[in-house]
Amino acid sequence: MPGNLYEFEKEDLTEDFVDSGRLGFEGFSAFEDGKDLRLAAQTLATAGADGIGLVIDTPQFVRFLAMEILLRHWDGHSNALNNALVYNDVQAVANPGVGDVNLKFIPWGLDQILPRARSFNLYDSSVLAELVVESPSLRHRLQIQLQNYVRFVFGRTSYLNHLRPLLATMEGIVLAAAPSAAEHIASVRRQLRRTRTFDLGLPPEWRTPVLHAILTH
Repeated sequence: MPGNLYEFEKEDLTEDFVDSGRLGFEGFSAFEDGKDLRLAAQTLATAGADGIGLVIDTPQFVRFLAMEILLRHWDGHSNALNNALVYNDVQAVANPGVGDVNLKFIPWGLDQILPRARSFNLYDSSVLAELVVESPSLRHRLQIQLQNYVRFVFGRTSYLNHLRPLLATMEGIVLAAAPSAAEHIASVRRQLRRTRTFDLGLPPEWRTPVLHAILTH
């Protein structure tokens, strides 16, 4: 039996949300009561950052948070408590313990990424994002993930070898159907380049020499 999938729309990982009746259960098991999600919320509320590894796929969430920051997904979960699917990536059971909870966050509703008029910010509005930012060890992992994304995903080599050809393919398809979209595609190119040269509005302790060197070259 597969795990459970939930939709988060203007909601956070709290017991109040799970018990509110607004929980969006999207599948894929017979257990729709949200017990796994409630246990995760309880664990985070009582154990804080120490509880993340018990109920959250921590490396996956750090990657999720870093990408939301770099794409400036201001309407996403970490900033606006919006536009996320949460999948419990274990076999669903009727009465889960912490060993039966391993939540992964999946972005959706990505129409607001790479906005021209928004600066880079450290998103920490959600329960999980705040715990990561406030924890020295998890914050360090987030810093490293940001560095890796900027260097290996948005860096010049990756842009030339992967992103630019992908954009060229997309451009041919989109412009054949909607010639007026040319400026939108040009904007995407500019914003992707901006990602590797951005001035992230972070606290001073985040502006390490290594991070600064990567982000400005």
